[in-house]
Amino acid sequence: IPIFWSSLLILAPLGLVDGAMFAFGARIYAKLTGEDAPAISRVYILEAVGGIAGGIVFTFLFIPLLNSVQVVLVLAGLNLVSAASILVSSGAAAQRRLSPGLVVVAVLLVAVLGLLLSPLARQLQRWATGQQWPGYDLVYSENSAYGNVTVVERQGQYTFFADGIPILSAPVPDLALSEEIVHLPMLFVPEPRRALVLSGGLGGVLQELLKYPLERIDYAELDPLLIEAVQQFPTPLTTGELDDPRLGIELVD
Repeated sequence: IPIFWSSLLILAPLGLVDGAMFAFGARIYAKLTGEDAPAISRVYILEAVGGIAGGIVFTFLFIPLLNSVQVVLVLAGLNLVSAASILVSSGAAAQRRLSPGLVVVAVLLVAVLGLLLSPLARQLQRWATGQQWPGYDLVYSENSAYGNVTVVERQGQYTFFADGIPILSAPVPDLALSEEIVHLPMLFVPEPRRALVLSGGLGGVLQELLKYPLERIDYAELDPLLIEAVQQFPTPLTTGELDDPRLGIELVD
């Protein structure tokens, strides 16, 4: 029940505004072309094309270059530009160039662009992200095409999260878990020479594997951002794992 109501309250404003924009767009296009039904289908096609283009831009441009607050501000600016174009195209500003609605949109657009270009956007992002980790010192939070990587610190202990899920802790690992993952399977191999680790190896698992006289350990990890975060906050545990010459890291799915 709480998920239902929270989803409804969060999505309702966006859904109502998006639906209204489509209706206004179809009406304006019909007035410009003198067609009714064809205008609706063409606006629908244009909206679908825009959605596809937006998905591509979001994945390959917004996520690598912008944080969440900056993405919201960019989208807010684009929607305000769209609102201004609708006001002008609908003829609301035909008689008076500075109509009240157009003035409000212009003021909001200037405010959004000013915040986007100022250092306040990053400060707001850091503050908002920090509220998710009360009692911890947020030292790193970045997004990649695969998700979010966050690092929090408390009394010298670093915890690395991938999309909010704890992946590893250092310099003190979850030793019991690492030992179970490594040593029980290795009991079934009389003379192990090679090992393959599919994600989640840093922070204990690799350390336990390196205790064996292995020739090579292949470590496959999906998100290169996780490796970069671990290298940015080195500990004796993770440094010993990454610097071992027997380790080969493959950034693959």
